[in-house]
Amino acid sequence: MTLLLVVVAPMVAITALLLWLAARADRLREASKHWPKASGIVEEAKVNHSGKGGHWPKVRYRYSVHGQQHSATRIGFVQENRTRADCEALVARYAPGTAVDVWYDPQRPGFSVLERGGNSNGLRIAAWIIGGLFAVTFMILVLNG
Repeated sequence: MTLLLVVVAPMVAITALLLWLAARADRLREASKHWPKASGIVEEAKVNHSGKGGHWPKVRYRYSVHGQQHSATRIGFVQENRTRADCEALVARYAPGTAVDVWYDPQRPGFSVLERGGNSNGLRIAAWIIGGLFAVTFMILVLNG
């Protein structure tokens, strides 16, 4: 029974978290279609590297809403897997000094994105894979007593 809890509880929690993140990204993407736009300037753009060969872009930009300055790094609502070439192309598009459109939440002007699209299907696929592993693990543990 203890093994069941140690294995099953984290898998259920991870599956639920991934599904929640996907639903949140979908809600934000839909809401952002109605957000106001501000003019911004890219301050920094670079490709970060992990020790395991992963790459992700970092773009820092600033913008002003009603005279209040804001700085942000959110490109979109979902951090998508990107190749190094994809990251470098994105960083080139958002080179420092580039003028950009910034879409911001009117209720929280410090919450913004450069790209309102995005695809949360990767989160859902990961959730279903982990959920499937959970189901198989659960069945094995239950059947083996």
